[in-house]
Amino acid sequence: MSQLLADTWKRQRPPYKGDAPTTPTYDDGVFNIIWRHKPTFVNYPKAHVTVCVGDKDTGKGMTLDGMADKHMSFNHIVFMAQGAHDNEDLAILRDPLVQLMKKRVLILTGDSTEVHQYREPEMHFTFDQKPISRLTMGDMYNYDLILNVFKFYVSTEEYYDKMRPVLKRLYEKGEFYDRMLYLKIGEAAEILNQNVQTYAETNMVRTILTNVFKQSRHIGISLGVATQRWEDVQKGARLMGDYYLIKALGMTELIGARFDKLWSYFTADWLESMESNELCFMSDRGSVGRGTVYPANGLGLMKDKISWHKEENESIMKFLGLEAIERKEHLEPQLDIELSDDPENDQKHKKIIEFYMVKNPDGSWRSMSQVETLTNIGHSIVQREITLVHDTKVEIAGVCDICARTGGSYQDAKVRRNRSEAAKRTT
Repeated sequence: MSQLLADTWKRQRPPYKGDAPTTPTYDDGVFNIIWRHKPTFVNYPKAHVTVCVGDKDTGKGMTLDGMADKHMSFNHIVFMAQGAHDNEDLAILRDPLVQLMKKRVLILTGDSTEVHQYREPEMHFTFDQKPISRLTMGDMYNYDLILNVFKFYVSTEEYYDKMRPVLKRLYEKGEFYDRMLYLKIGEAAEILNQNVQTYAETNMVRTILTNVFKQSRHIGISLGVATQRWEDVQKGARLMGDYYLIKALGMTELIGARFDKLWSYFTADWLESMESNELCFMSDRGSVGRGTVYPANGLGLMKDKISWHKEENESIMKFLGLEAIERKEHLEPQLDIELSDDPENDQKHKKIIEFYMVKNPDGSWRSMSQVETLTNIGHSIVQREITLVHDTKVEIAGVCDICARTGGSYQDAKVRRNRSEAAKRTT
């Protein structure tokens, strides 16, 4: 098998030191890996952190897009939070899974711009749009695919200034236990460096990125991060990875990187110049392998494995028939995204709790499935609002601030664990 792959890649110089491996291969539709040490697998249903390191134009974006495609097949939420200025993340709209699974799409914009679709593209897709400064946690739960691209902002400064509070809000307020979220950050160094002028701002941004790395898996977020330089991401963050995908490093990064195991298995000549579809695969448990990345092609749904990923010289905006125009209505400045609440989602939470605490005519308590039918709200949202939001808030703080804000009757009661006692409070 290793010889077959070597013939396919047509490598003139052998990548291996010593004999070719005889260990089994791993193929999950995204990666095809030949293991050199400790075979493993990517556990997509479990929250994890993936760090992709490589020089420019080495296929880092396509690699993370392939993982996004896989997460969509598991019905996980996909949030493309930051990418290159060529708006490559919009290409996921032509992923066949978006149409086949009828994904609900939200495109984020700046305060002064909005998205206009001036023509119908070849494939049909629908989307909602919202200024990122008005984004709430409820939006995260209510959409399947969230896109945040540079084109819909007036400047680089606005793009990054508006994005960082959202990342902070994710790890402070997010709870994705019932439905995982895949968060893609296309270039971690840009978040650290763009429009950061003072020492205090630098520390603040580094803290945000470090906490995203450290806390994501604890709240049901799988994180996919790409960076051109290993040292650009602070040590406390980069060492939190579960999987490390090493693309062509280039000579400068090859000298400065700290991947000691690579030198034991592969030649420096191959590591600095591998093809864009090749990679080294490492894990935090010591796994080492070498293989290829399949094109991001809707898990084989596109003919001949043609990738839906953006081509190098392609205008993805023109292909999709999208453009950025000036926003018609004026938005009042919003100083602190942390203070923003969504009244519609607050009322939805109150409605779920109130309906859940009502008995059926036969005297039995309503089930979550009955609440779902009566309120026309999805089962996963009903379950999350009752068990993960309401009861957790009451257990930790003694009160559900959402119910308190909306005048709910059960703001200090754990409704699922003790419904009979909670009902007595209203009599």
